Amino acid sequence: MPADLRLIHHHIGGRAGDTGFNLPPAFERDVVRVLYDADAESVAHAEERSAATGRTTIVRPYFVGAPGRKVTFHINYCPYLSSGRVVKPSYQPYYLSVSGTDYSWAEAGKTIRAVEIESQGLDQITLGEGADLPPPDLLSIDTEGGEDDVIAGAPRLLDDHVVAVIAEVKFHPVYVDGPLFGDISAMLARHGFLFAEFEMLGRMSPMRGRLGTRGRGLTVYGDALYFKDPEVIAKRLGDRAGIALHKLAFTAICSGYFEFAQHCLSFCPASTLPTGEIPIYLRFVDQFRRLCEATPDVKPWTFVEAYTAETSQARFSPVSEADSARINAEFRARAKLETQKIVRNEDDINRAANTPALARLFERYGMSEQAKILIETQQQVIGTYIGNAVQWSGG
Repeated sequence: MPADLRLIHHHIGGRAGDTGFNLPPAFERDVVRVLYDADAESVAHAEERSAATGRTTIVRPYFVGAPGRKVTFHINYCPYLSSGRVVKPSYQPYYLSVSGTDYSWAEAGKTIRAVEIESQGLDQITLGEGADLPPPDLLSIDTEGGEDDVIAGAPRLLDDHVVAVIAEVKFHPVYVDGPLFGDISAMLARHGFLFAEFEMLGRMSPMRGRLGTRGRGLTVYGDALYFKDPEVIAKRLGDRAGIALHKLAFTAICSGYFEFAQHCLSFCPASTLPTGEIPIYLRFVDQFRRLCEATPDVKPWTFVEAYTAETSQARFSPVSEADSARINAEFRARAKLETQKIVRNEDDINRAANTPALARLFERYGMSEQAKILIETQQQVIGTYIGNAVQWSGG
């Protein structure tokens, strides 16, 4: 079966009508979003919110989790906290500040009504007999403690389709029988996913202190981003690997992981992209690849180039005064050679720090945040590289 060139994003817990992956507006017409929420009464609201964005969105009133399980779904005072799991009594007092209010699990998480519902696995929904939804490339999960059941119900999708995941995770045992961050990471690792970063960390305090006494909250929850290992994709997906790797590279670029994106594309076979009309995001990724390959191959020196084995070991072992003088002189000589290389590459280094070609590409697609990340990273790396080389050379 040929690969679907659209970028398909499924979001579990979609009553707000928005999703976990925020992709640049220039690529919106390439994306199909599928939102799920177990509260059937929230579907109309989600559809209305989605329609206001102009995005291509499908909304389904499903409880997504472990397939075929009867679940008590708690619709809570604040509907965003609705869940198939219950907060432990010891965490009921925990609160955070939301829009100038003290927002606690005890109050905002109070159950208003409970409904008995059957849980459906995501594999069943998208790959089962009669399925009418495209399988996801991107998966975001915000189910207030049920993230492990969603993952357990999607083994085929995670093996063969999904290239990136954002999952809400807990660092405290908030929910009865709920997973922790380590549990979610271990489950996804079994399907070849690598942890990338926490996109958000949420702090909560176990009591409401009086004004004038408050401080920092404990880090209780967050949103964790995971990328599929590109080597796993290349080995497993056969003819579909090239498009999947481009989708992963695009997602990585949008999150600022430019070197990881290049790493993904290095696994692509020749002539991966089809001829003729292709989605904008695939054209963009191809332009990204070409610019990376055309960029002058200038890099800082490596640790091993700066420090011989003797120099490295001497930092932590006693050496004679004569050996110390010789080692330092050799180190300064290597640093002086590196500063000479910097002078020879001055024009390329200046362009990399101030006007890299990739930044212009990002700006052309309205990706100002990615351009900012790129330039700030180059300036930090280049500033440290040049500053230390000059200092170590004695110049």
